[in-house]
Amino acid sequence: MMYSLFRRLNKSSLLLYLFFLKVLSAKKIKESEGAILVLADLFFGDLAMAGRLIIQLKKENPSRKIILLSKFNLSDAANLFDVNVINADYISWRILGELRKASPEGYGKIINIFSWKWLLLLRALPHGEVISHLGRKSRSNKAISKIIPISEKPIPASMIMFDLLESSSKDAENIHLNSLSLSNRFSDLGEYLIIHIGTSHHARLWPLDLIKLLFSLCQITKKTIVLTGFKQEDAYQNALDQIVDEHRQKNKIVNLMSQTNLQELLELVSNAKGIVSVDTGIIHWARLFLVPNISLMGQSDNKLFGVKSPYFKLSRSIASEPLECQDKQTFHGIKINWVNTCARNECHLPSRLCVVGINRQQIDKDFFELFGSIIATGGGG
Repeated sequence: MMYSLFRRLNKSSLLLYLFFLKVLSAKKIKESEGAILVLADLFFGDLAMAGRLIIQLKKENPSRKIILLSKFNLSDAANLFDVNVINADYISWRILGELRKASPEGYGKIINIFSWKWLLLLRALPHGEVISHLGRKSRSNKAISKIIPISEKPIPASMIMFDLLESSSKDAENIHLNSLSLSNRFSDLGEYLIIHIGTSHHARLWPLDLIKLLFSLCQITKKTIVLTGFKQEDAYQNALDQIVDEHRQKNKIVNLMSQTNLQELLELVSNAKGIVSVDTGIIHWARLFLVPNISLMGQSDNKLFGVKSPYFKLSRSIASEPLECQDKQTFHGIKINWVNTCARNECHLPSRLCVVGINRQQIDKDFFELFGSIIATGGGG
């Protein structure tokens, strides 16, 4: 009856509704009752890192309904986890209604993955245990019944998310998604490697000599080379196009920069023989598809967004030495002492040390370690 009253209110009355929440408390239910709600209002790459938690949660609860709240523009990616997905960017009457409809009896377990703003809605939903890291706002933290501490030592970001699971079997290496069916548009690519220039920010772009090195390495495999990512500003793009033209004499190269939507990019990556990328969201999806991958870190913290054995045996991440100019000390608003990342779109130094300082010999070594088997077989698709 209370919900019927709320539903009759205009959407613009949400603030009034939140006022009621200060007075009214939702019914508490047992952890074993109702569905499981995963709050993951995250970015593209973060959703991939959270994917291991979602997949493992499904394995541990095969007969229980799981609801995932995710961003609108990530609906194609969120649906890959084969759970009930509610897409939302902000609190509204529609979201409250969809959450109530998805599990009328409430949510016995709620796992919050760095999405604290949604905890306010729990005051209007029957719920049990709420598992989360602490956020910045105390009013959201009040809803948390089980606080998960952040590791004091550096660990990959996906494992920070994985810590929200209570199970002891955290074998991230064996938690993955299957490949997606390629659309007709890409069915004639054969076997291919991807070089992904997934950024439009100058501070994160690869130097052109590094692009030439990557093309030379990929050509040794005799596979088709697929170029993906964003089209760049004219000067850089013209130089890149020239490099592509030079290497087309030796290998088949398909340039798909700025020509794929999200679903198509995921299809391409999931079926690739390997990918070399800047540290961006797609590299985390490659890891989830168990596609061999190399990420050249640049600005990013290698301890946080890179890879460490034994979690990702098909992955390599290569970074320069930590620099004093890498100064962002937070992860999703959580302060962690060991984060060492730069968030600038334009480098303020004469030379972009974080990219220029990446060891080229290490790239060569890791490439042959990771892709040696397909080099040995030779032959293209």
